[in-house]
Amino acid sequence: MISQANNERFQNQLADLTPKKDTNYSLWKITKKLKRPKIHIPPIKTTDGKWVRKEADKAQEVYEYLDAALQMCLPLKSVSPKETWREISKLQEGKTPGYDLVDAKLLKELPEKGIIHFAAICNACLRLAIFPGQWKIAQVVMIPKPGKPLHEASSYRPISLLSVPGVPQGSILGPVLYLIFTADIPTHEYTITATYADDTALLSVDKDSSTASAKLQAHVFKVENWLDKWRIRVNQGKSVHVTFTLRRETCPPIKLHNEEIPNRKMPNTWACILIVDSPGESTSGPSANN
Repeated sequence: MISQANNERFQNQLADLTPKKDTNYSLWKITKKLKRPKIHIPPIKTTDGKWVRKEADKAQEVYEYLDAALQMCLPLKSVSPKETWREISKLQEGKTPGYDLVDAKLLKELPEKGIIHFAAICNACLRLAIFPGQWKIAQVVMIPKPGKPLHEASSYRPISLLSVPGVPQGSILGPVLYLIFTADIPTHEYTITATYADDTALLSVDKDSSTASAKLQAHVFKVENWLDKWRIRVNQGKSVHVTFTLRRETCPPIKLHNEEIPNRKMPNTWACILIVDSPGESTSGPSANN
């Protein structure tokens, strides 16, 4: 009976498919979905060296990796009903909805009283720093990063489908907000700050390894104060301290929030570096992927 009911439901869905707007272009959407190649995630190696193969275990490993990422508390301001409606009117129809299945078309049908109530809810969330649980639930798709080992959880980029009030991770707006938020990251006269996307590296070069690390540590102290000021939590587990040198020695250790950063050896030049998500360059410094 269950199989027969499923077949009947599938046949009804096929009969309702059309390329027209009144069915939200259902025929083209299902065709695109069927043609899209499925992403296969191989067994993932855990931090303690074990391998997980079941889908639930892989999802748990990825969850623990993502849960350790930094949290940014942006200084948001309250919004007016007019501003709320202006943003809703910019939403593109036909996009995949989030967990709550509320799409742009539904929001655009809200009456004036609904817009006022919605703006009041948003302002209450900002004022009380409490957000509805439904707004925090996302459907996450893990996309492999090019050139990264597929057996590591850090080799996947999460694309999140949030409810309409949220800003999805992996969106166009996300990187812009990040650049604005980190524009005032402190610099130091004896080090170099290098950034690419959401990777940040602090580089220090000197003939003496102790001096190179001392310059770097002084810069890290300034960054620590900046992190505390803006309530940014850096994932030390993704940070790496790299020494580039032709000698056998390495730079003295660097600490971030009183926690020593793991050292990774990379030969060919002289220096040390700390990296969060990407490989380092030839210098002495910490890199934090925020």
